[in-house]
Amino acid sequence: MTLYRQLVVGMIAVFVLLLTSVFIIEFNTTRNFLEQQQRSEVNNTINTVGLALAPYLKSQDSVAVESVINALFDGSTYSTVRLVFLETNEEIVRSYPIKPSDVPEWFTNFPCFHQ
Repeated sequence: MTLYRQLVVGMIAVFVLLLTSVFIIEFNTTRNFLEQQQRSEVNNTINTVGLALAPYLKSQDSVAVESVINALFDGSTYSTVRLVFLETNEEIVRSYPIKPSDVPEWFTNFPCFHQ
């Protein structure tokens, strides 16, 4: 193999290595950013629901509390909404099972989606 071919193969190998490294770094950065944004959205929702529930919890109006929880659950994409009353340990739970229908099993089990 000539020196020219060795240099070209070496440069291509370095280019592919750099391209792969940048892709992995960008993928992880994007995933972490989206996770942080989702956490922020959940925190905002928790604060909003807490403010909406405060007067009803103070007056112990369980029907109004359940209405707020139902409105939160129906108008959002959360899989589970749970409110635990601290005094009585009573729970209001609304849950929706997460089962993707059009996604292959091997794809959902891919390790880069689970930490």
